Amino acid sequence: MFRTLPLPSLLLSLFVLLASCTVSLLPPYDGSLVARLNELNQDTMTLFAGVGADRGAGQFPKYETQYNTAIGGFEAARQQAEIRELPPLGRRLGNSERLSGICPGGNFDACLQTTPDALELIVETLTDMRDQHRARGLSDRFYDAYREEYVQSITSALSVEAALER
Repeated sequence: MFRTLPLPSLLLSLFVLLASCTVSLLPPYDGSLVARLNELNQDTMTLFAGVGADRGAGQFPKYETQYNTAIGGFEAARQQAEIRELPPLGRRLGNSERLSGICPGGNFDACLQTTPDALELIVETLTDMRDQHRARGLSDRFYDAYREEYVQSITSALSVEAALER
């Protein structure tokens, strides 16, 4: 009397049904955060350009305010990104034992919302760079390493945030 669908057909039907819904697991796009990150990135790349020519410890006072502004700005942006709520389905899936096991440290929220971690790494990088510059100046090796770490982190944050707009 009743026919049952074979498992592949059932899965395909379920996939089509879910794909047609506008279900989001990720935090909402925040245009003000993206604008802030772009502004901070421009200011920080300007800082790197200036420091690249004046790496000695004696030159540090010229850049102290720029360092502190960048560090404070990225910390504020990190807080702004961190307070975004995950949609209910994303939160429920994150509480699932099966899915939480795929994320480092079992933190599913961190898997879905990577921008705060990228911004925290930027704050740490710029803080270390500032302290190194103040104490001993920056060798080519240190300058290049700090710049590369910064570029990777800001690229990650901006890419994720741009993807959320879609």
